[in-house]
Amino acid sequence: MKIWLCLFLLIFPFTAHAQNPVQAAKDALNKSKQQRTGQPGQAQPGQAGANPSANDTGPFAPPPGVKVDATLLAPQEQGAQFSVSPHGIHMVTQSHNGSRPVMIYDGVPGSKFDQIFTQGMSLAGAAFSPDGQHYAYCGLQGSEFVVMLDGKEIYRSADAQASGVINMNSCGQMNFTSNSKHLYFVVQSKFEGARDAFRFVFDGKASQQSMGADLRDFAFSPDGDHFAYVWTSPAARGPGTEKLIVDGKPSPFTPGAPQWSADSRHLYTTTRVNGGRTPYVELQEDGKQVLRADDLRLYVPPVGNMAVVLVTKTSGLPAPHRFLIIDGKAVPGSEQITPTSIGDVVISDDGKHYAAKGKLPNGHEFVFADGKRGQEYTRFDLFHAYGPGVQPRYVAFTPAGNPVFVGFNGTAQFINVGAQEWPQLQYLTELAISPAGNRVVASALHQLQIDGKSVSMPTADQIYSLKFSPDGEHMAMAVQSRAGITIFLDGTPQTTFGAASQIEPVFSFSPDGKHLAYACHSSNPAAGNDQGICLDGKYTSVGATTPQNLIFSNDGNHLFWNKRTPQAGIRVFVDGKPVFDGFLPATSGFTKETWQADGPSGLLLLSRDNAGMKRISIIP
Repeated sequence: MKIWLCLFLLIFPFTAHAQNPVQAAKDALNKSKQQRTGQPGQAQPGQAGANPSANDTGPFAPPPGVKVDATLLAPQEQGAQFSVSPHGIHMVTQSHNGSRPVMIYDGVPGSKFDQIFTQGMSLAGAAFSPDGQHYAYCGLQGSEFVVMLDGKEIYRSADAQASGVINMNSCGQMNFTSNSKHLYFVVQSKFEGARDAFRFVFDGKASQQSMGADLRDFAFSPDGDHFAYVWTSPAARGPGTEKLIVDGKPSPFTPGAPQWSADSRHLYTTTRVNGGRTPYVELQEDGKQVLRADDLRLYVPPVGNMAVVLVTKTSGLPAPHRFLIIDGKAVPGSEQITPTSIGDVVISDDGKHYAAKGKLPNGHEFVFADGKRGQEYTRFDLFHAYGPGVQPRYVAFTPAGNPVFVGFNGTAQFINVGAQEWPQLQYLTELAISPAGNRVVASALHQLQIDGKSVSMPTADQIYSLKFSPDGEHMAMAVQSRAGITIFLDGTPQTTFGAASQIEPVFSFSPDGKHLAYACHSSNPAAGNDQGICLDGKYTSVGATTPQNLIFSNDGNHLFWNKRTPQAGIRVFVDGKPVFDGFLPATSGFTKETWQADGPSGLLLLSRDNAGMKRISIIP
């Protein structure tokens, strides 16, 4: 189950305090609509005049044909708290109407509450759908808790016995399904006025009372339209007190841990049966038994129909046996006898390949992939790719279907790609897999390995940010040495333009993989602290301030960035031309939620001025 939470929080105390923020929101929104022309040359803060200059401080007008559109999202108010959607830059602001809190969504105020509760990491109190087009929050009105979806009430707690009471914990667990169409949460109630019970609420409709409702035990279909969970009677426990609930209705299927198929058309359930002298585990597909074993674990692929079952057999054997089953058949060569074990099954993103980690009685490990057993190693080491939030892993797959893993033997590490073992290396730092084909690159101490070949880099203190272009045709990396940071493209250092600046991302490929850009400075000593943009082998000076937040448009035809101005603001550039002046949304700067490509060629960003927080749309 994937729980979607609001991805970004902004807390910014404005310098002035609006006397009536709700009315201010209405007035400012109307004014914004009246002033919204999108015409080149429209005055912005610090844009007096119409001199098309690209300097740091002078006036300018956007180039002909560039459309700059501003939409007020939140009025200015001291201490206001904001939540920003993951896509599209929509904003929910917790403000006040008098002393009562209200939510303002994209400039439109909602109903008054006595208290509004937080959602996950969002102190502003809103949960956004994955596509950013829907929002939800809950608050207290008198003694009743109310859930609001897109500004409309969908659930209100009344009688605790009949409908369930939302509490602060419930408000912190509101989630949207993967397709952004459905909102769900859990409410607390009382069974027969005394015993604690729970109700699951989906699209505002509450289920019957249950003994427990842990969302970690719920299964939501990949398409986002279905759900399943095991209902337990709050009246009694034991056989017959559980039911499998599918899409809000009792199912005739045997209750068990549910899992959906990748196409969302089939429901698997795994049930542990303790009756009789020999307990067992049963696997069902749509209510029909497909497998029974002493123990089993089902692995469902992200796409396709292949499912892998890890089976443990103990009955009538001197030692437990473990093996894999695919398409109802035991996989030859996968059977292991305790103390040997096999487990940790991983399935490729295309659902066509699998791998499992095995362990031998001597403690050595091996990888069993697509029916073939690899060689032994003392252990397998975790590896990771560069980027925030990227989780390390033991096994991954290339798009061509070859498993990738790192074995350790003695004092060295060995990268394996399919059946090929690469030369030894020490102190692996990063490993990147191309999004197309079968290419792999890895960095270690003073060494680079790419496609199975080692390259010595004795002057490199650190090799990092290993990235393939989206089409897999090119590879770039950053190399830190005493001379600074140098960007390498396809093995060639871009030394003509000096070292890159230490900003994130260090460099960027265009979505089509045809362009590479990064912030750099002049290699000419006479230029002093001259900063610039390095784009496809060309250096363009941008003055003394380092350019930041380089991002290509989705069609790869335009490059956006910004830079700080002496007036403590920011100036936004498109293809080297200034197009907008404003101020940062927060002291920490822009994030991916507040600075994002939009449509084929545009940019969306969040900025502020004296009126409040604004969504700025820039279309070249």
